[in-house]
Amino acid sequence: MNNNKVELIIGGDFVPTDTNKNKVSSSDFINMLDEEFIKYWKNADFRIINLECVLCNDNRKKIKKCGPNIKTDMGCINGIKSLKPSVVLLANNHIFDYGEDGLKDTMEILDKNEIKYTGIIKDYNQKVEDVILEKNGLKIGIYNVCENEFSVATKERIGTNGLNVVKNLLEVKELKEKTDFVVVIFHGGKEYYRYPSPDCKKICEDFVDFGANMVITQHSHCIGCKEIYKNGTIIYGQGDFLFDREGNPIRKDSLIIKVIFSNKGCDIEYIPIEKYDSLFRINYKKNILEDFEKRSNEIKQDSFVQEKYSEFAKDSLETYFQMINYDSLKVKLVNHLKNERYLTQLLNVLKCEAHRELLIKGLEEKLKEN
Repeated sequence: MNNNKVELIIGGDFVPTDTNKNKVSSSDFINMLDEEFIKYWKNADFRIINLECVLCNDNRKKIKKCGPNIKTDMGCINGIKSLKPSVVLLANNHIFDYGEDGLKDTMEILDKNEIKYTGIIKDYNQKVEDVILEKNGLKIGIYNVCENEFSVATKERIGTNGLNVVKNLLEVKELKEKTDFVVVIFHGGKEYYRYPSPDCKKICEDFVDFGANMVITQHSHCIGCKEIYKNGTIIYGQGDFLFDREGNPIRKDSLIIKVIFSNKGCDIEYIPIEKYDSLFRINYKKNILEDFEKRSNEIKQDSFVQEKYSEFAKDSLETYFQMINYDSLKVKLVNHLKNERYLTQLLNVLKCEAHRELLIKGLEEKLKEN
């Protein structure tokens, strides 16, 4: 029996910003990071990051969407390359922010630097290309998918591998038949919410039912909690890897996930990191892991997941009303139909699974009060 081991390390959302893009543009970027982190990162057999921005030419045009359009200098490929990623994830809600040309710029510079990536399909019917990491007689499949926002592939154009549950589950099942382990990295869930929604929980558990050994949700910009479901582990919210942005303090802490695969299964280590001097460092002194475990114990009760989410939905309902100009909808309908900001916000609420679920639950809870 094969007793060899393979170590995989996974970072969350990676976006060079104005505060650190000069550092990330350096080919020696990795050596600017925390020494303890460097040891973890370099000792791994395989490394994964989620590139949540476009590497494109300055003349590329923004697409019409709600939320920010994010790109960074193409020189940041030097820092990405210094991290020696085995796979870069592209299935997220920002990789199409500068349209097809911006996405192709990103893919071309990754290709030029011989950096493997996944999460992109030519149209919505296409199967995402298999990514299988192989070493010491073990094969690990990586499957990348995201919720349906402005980046997803359509019938007419290239884009991200969007959430299409039946298609995704069958693809995970097929990937598992070719490998020993499957890791699903799902870019979804609600920003700044530390728990899974009922629908997100069900989707992630379905991935395990169809062969995934591990499911990690990114996108929330905060550390969430974990669930042991059957023979799989689900992490609901990893937090950012490198994304130095002012705003919600919940973004300051995140996790690096280290997985050791062997014939006995998966051993997981959660490495806490915090923002520091526009970059980050490992910090075991704060209560990051203790709080993570506390939340993980809370979600063992299905009633907690439902009740917590209902409270969150009620609190979020007014935000949605303001977002879609609910109060003035009747009197300003004509103007709204000409307003791109309104239309893109409304489209995203209706199209994106996380937003739609939250709005529906908020409305249901509000009706109970009336």
